[in-house]
Amino acid sequence: MYIHQVVGKANSPEDARQICRLFDHSLRLVQEPGYARGFCAINRSDPLTVLIQEEWYNLAGLRFWQSTEAYRQLQKEMRPLMEGIWESIEYRSGG
Repeated sequence: MYIHQVVGKANSPEDARQICRLFDHSLRLVQEPGYARGFCAINRSDPLTVLIQEEWYNLAGLRFWQSTEAYRQLQKEMRPLMEGIWESIEYRSGG
């Protein structure tokens, strides 16, 4: 299992909520091969901080999703809501 996390700040609490709405909506529409699950969460202590997590059965599925027009469109819609640079981290679970 591959876990892809992105953490960053939104411009406002409303923008944080909109980022999560956009992410959740995109997951319902696009189910790429290899996709397991994902979620978006807003930090309770800091309502500008957003965590996006996707879990993939294989790295090829994640890379394919990141190369699609749907992914580029999602990034285009989210970018104006985001402040600064967001940190992207990938993990591999299990052995």
